[in-house]
Amino acid sequence: MLDTVLAASASLVLGVLVIEIGGYFWHRWVEHEGLFGKAMVASHVRHHEKDYPTDKLRPNSRYKSAKSWSWYVMGVGAAVIIFVLVPRLYSLIAITTSIVYAKFVTSYLHKAFHVPTHWLQRFGWFKRLTYLHDIHHYKPVNFGITSFFMDRIFGTFSATMPAKAVSTFRYAHDRNT
Repeated sequence: MLDTVLAASASLVLGVLVIEIGGYFWHRWVEHEGLFGKAMVASHVRHHEKDYPTDKLRPNSRYKSAKSWSWYVMGVGAAVIIFVLVPRLYSLIAITTSIVYAKFVTSYLHKAFHVPTHWLQRFGWFKRLTYLHDIHHYKPVNFGITSFFMDRIFGTFSATMPAKAVSTFRYAHDRNT
């Protein structure tokens, strides 16, 4: 019984780690560096440069989605890997946790970062996360969306807002989206 509880608990943690670790790599190397080509960079460029440029990080009371389909590619890939490597019951727990965490924590908080009147703005911890996310729009750092432990590990963490924005995309000269 204890083994089952521990394995199920580990599966819950695995689900969160898949989103945090996988999300960091996907955001940094696929959406900013163009690892799998320009198509997966395009909607993220739109998010950074058209919908939420540095001079308008919170322009409206509603979030404008970039309709990025590339995160579904990452999600399906991660789910397949989990399903193959982890026993069935625990893989289902991990995959479900990943989906719930991605939708109701990561995606929700990211949307809230760009809404000036969001109810979470009254909390210091949320203001701090928003500030760190804003820095990401100014320079190629802070790729973790809601947690920056991977940025600390890989040296891409910054708590300092630059004086002026620099491109956060590797192929800055190729952007026509």
